[in-house]
Amino acid sequence: MLTMSHVFKTLLDQNPPDEYHKGLAAYKQGDYETAQCKWKAAAEDDCAEANNMIGLMYYCGTGVEKDYYKSAQWWEQAAVQGHTNAQINLATLYIEARGVDQDYVQAYLWLSLAADSGDTVAEGLKEEISEKMDQASIKIATKFATILRKTIYADYC
Repeated sequence: MLTMSHVFKTLLDQNPPDEYHKGLAAYKQGDYETAQCKWKAAAEDDCAEANNMIGLMYYCGTGVEKDYYKSAQWWEQAAVQGHTNAQINLATLYIEARGVDQDYVQAYLWLSLAADSGDTVAEGLKEEISEKMDQASIKIATKFATILRKTIYADYC
């Protein structure tokens, strides 16, 4: 049986498509329009890292108008693909009510998935928001995290 550590290692070992690398090169040169164009092409090929980077562009307003709602949309796409940083980023938006309504259940769900990879930041944030939640809400978030975990990692388990 595969462990979650193996699943995350498998996900991280996947090579992003060439369009992702071309986008990264453009981004490093300050050509944000090309970067976004290449990353959108890579995102169409289910590249979670490309989704995450486009979300970051909208969050920071790098080459695009700052838009937390759009960053949430892109990060959610990456998060459901198992991208740990996107899961944490999306959870942070839910905690801070940026581009989405404040929702500790959603934040806890995404932080639970990110914590599966051993991410200590996710674990710390999860513990922090659990103090603001009642037990029923934690139970709901845990239940949905379990369901989503099976969906995200179905091909690996």
